[in-house]
Amino acid sequence: MELDRQVQQLADLIDEINKEQTSLDRKKLITLCTIDVHSRDLVQKLIDERVEDQMCFQWQSQLRYIQSEKTKTCQVNICDAEIAYNYEYIGNCGCLCITPLTDRCFITLTQAQRLVLGGAPAGPAGTGKTETTKDLARALGIQCYVFNCSDQMDYKAMGHTYKGLAQTGAWGCFDEFNRIPVAVLSVCSTQYKTVLDAIRAKKERFIFEEAEISLKSTVMAFITMNPGYPGRAELPESLKVRFAVGWALAALGRTVTEHVTCVAIFAAVPVSLAPHPTPRATLGAACVLEPC
Repeated sequence: MELDRQVQQLADLIDEINKEQTSLDRKKLITLCTIDVHSRDLVQKLIDERVEDQMCFQWQSQLRYIQSEKTKTCQVNICDAEIAYNYEYIGNCGCLCITPLTDRCFITLTQAQRLVLGGAPAGPAGTGKTETTKDLARALGIQCYVFNCSDQMDYKAMGHTYKGLAQTGAWGCFDEFNRIPVAVLSVCSTQYKTVLDAIRAKKERFIFEEAEISLKSTVMAFITMNPGYPGRAELPESLKVRFAVGWALAALGRTVTEHVTCVAIFAAVPVSLAPHPTPRATLGAACVLEPC
């Protein structure tokens, strides 16, 4: 039975983690353990809900890696989004705790990419908006650059950033995007629309701010926001329609702590189900695609 095999595989990983390992090997094993815990929970959910058809949403809503029949290369499917794997070497950087809320966030962001839009996770600080975006990029083999925004950024700096992302096909995650002044945000909307229009037209080169540059269609921009905080601007309507907005909320403490317990089981002491996990343990975002 698949579930029994996964449980045994987890037990074997835990045995390896308990042995003496180098820091890099230990990080790899913990990453495998994190992924396998999520896979075990998914299989258990499919059994409990009696899912027997591969077209059921419970299965379709997961990241699935297949070989494309057309290109014979690796392809990542989730719901009705089909995304080519980009083979970017990310390194041995670990993996976040995967919860059902993380899965919902992945659906929102991948649907935004399918619709040729940007992604806009919003929510309180510490809920994992940026880290979840970076984790999805790693899952798709795409390089993701994080830019910390401030009120000192102007449209010229944003234009140079969009140029670089468009030519490399990388993702850009603009952290606390609503700290940028409203006047600059309005120009950013026009700049990003130019990139999106070129992607929709399937162009290989396009004109951006009077310069002709190359375009890789994997480029995508994400903006994270902390609504209601002092010094934050309200996004212009022209910018909102460029991004699929999702709300990132703290994951349920027990759910996350159970995952952390399984991954942290290599410790020599038992780990209890703490009622209040640390802020960085609440990684995962409850994202719902909002119509613009």
